[in-house]
Amino acid sequence: MTGRQVTAVPTLKDIAKLAQVSKSTVSLALAGDSRVSAETRDKIAGIAEQLGYIPNRMARGLSRARSQSLGVLFYGGLGNPLEDFFSDTLMGIGHEALQLGYNVVMLGFSRHTNGEHTDWTDQVIRSGVDGLIVISMSSPLYGFEKLLAMRFPIVFIGKRKVAGAPALKVNEVSSDHFGAGRAAADYLRGLGHSELAVVAPESASEWMEERIHGFFSADRKLLQEMGDRVFYIPEEQTAVFSRMVTQGYTAYFAIAPYLGLSLLQALQQKGFRVPDDVSLLVYDDFPSASLQRPPLTVLKQDMRSLGRLAFQRLIELIADPEEEGKHILISVSLLERNSCGPAHC
Repeated sequence: MTGRQVTAVPTLKDIAKLAQVSKSTVSLALAGDSRVSAETRDKIAGIAEQLGYIPNRMARGLSRARSQSLGVLFYGGLGNPLEDFFSDTLMGIGHEALQLGYNVVMLGFSRHTNGEHTDWTDQVIRSGVDGLIVISMSSPLYGFEKLLAMRFPIVFIGKRKVAGAPALKVNEVSSDHFGAGRAAADYLRGLGHSELAVVAPESASEWMEERIHGFFSADRKLLQEMGDRVFYIPEEQTAVFSRMVTQGYTAYFAIAPYLGLSLLQALQQKGFRVPDDVSLLVYDDFPSASLQRPPLTVLKQDMRSLGRLAFQRLIELIADPEEEGKHILISVSLLERNSCGPAHC
């Protein structure tokens, strides 16, 4: 079998190709079904062993009843606005589960950070769930390598990298962060603003950086001046905000809610009127955004759709665990309030 190309994690399809039989024959043979001749079973078993095939516990036999339950794991410490992200996404999962008669089992909240490598295999297998949804704001994620190698059905929400797993093998549902940044720039430019700036945290995450790059992709001049137009804000924000708001920008895009609130306060303290003098657009929506003076225009994630589509994708994987990975992106929506207005010449 030298020279043959197989996927990083061998599948029934790989074995079937090498054995020159159908995928269903491979499945029956590995289950020891007498309808497949002993010679063919031995041949398939040998190929499977040589490839390092790991049987998927979800497909060991059609007779095994499924539990009709799905696990949910939140990976990362909770805190505003993550509590809203988690609760709204869980609502989307729960709604879909109710329609199809599935139980949702909360497997726990993990406060582990990127540096900790907890293996979730035993906990997930012992729970008896048919599949797992991981809601995370961390990247990369650790502890799911064995489950993915077993082709245990997993869908990740809100992340981009899983340690030890090729990107093509991961099933992911995420907001379109790059598209959100592009939409922010298009909206502000549509109001006539050309002096644009972005406000980001000093330790910006991968998906925050995607918003930034999306914002500057809208215009070549903006892209060339990106280094001067992005303000990374440390925890001690006062000095940076004070310097920034006096540089003549007419519109800002804050890529996190708390930065939007801090920037609004800094602008008002310096005597700028929002939106008469300066426009402010914020990612994402949050409970007090509409209560600010002025109410903040935001780009809002559809958190319930994240949960709903993650559930639907998980059901597909339970039916066929060997499907290739799929990345599903969900567009954000603009909620126009009163913090953005036309540029004044």
